[in-house]
This record gives sequence, structure tokens and C-alpha cells, in this order.
Amino acid sequence: MDFCNHYKITVIQARVAKPRDKALVENQVKIIYTRVFARLRKQQFLDITSLNEAVLDKVRKHNQTRMQKKPYCR
Repeated sequence: MDFCNHYKITVIQARVAKPRDKALVENQVKIIYTRVFARLRKQQFLDITSLNEAVLDKVRKHNQTRMQKKPYCR
């Protein structure tokens, strides 16, 4: 609970015994990697602050793109 409060996150319990969501989660990790980290690979960052700002900018752009076959964004 302290960890979640410190990082301002929420923990949602996984389903028991049958990992039906594993493929969906792994696919989302792949999408985030290609849309965020792969686009930053040719840039050089001299401090963690500038890296965090660049990652945050890419994540915001990713979250603002429309989802396929849906009229809304993430």
C-alpha cells in the first residue's frame, strides 16, 4: 500500500488460475516499446530529467492517438 501511495498507482489483482489476459498485456508492452522507446533510440540524453520528459511526451502522443475502429482515444 505504501508503494502504491508513493508512486500514485493502483494495483488491480490478476485473475486466479487462468491467465487469459497475458497475451493482451504482452501485446501492449510491444506496442509501447515500438511507439515510445524505439523512437527515442537515436537520441542521446545527458540526464535522467531530459529522458523522462522525452518519454512522457511520447506516451502522451501515444495516448492521444485514436484506437482502431473506435471513435475515442486511450
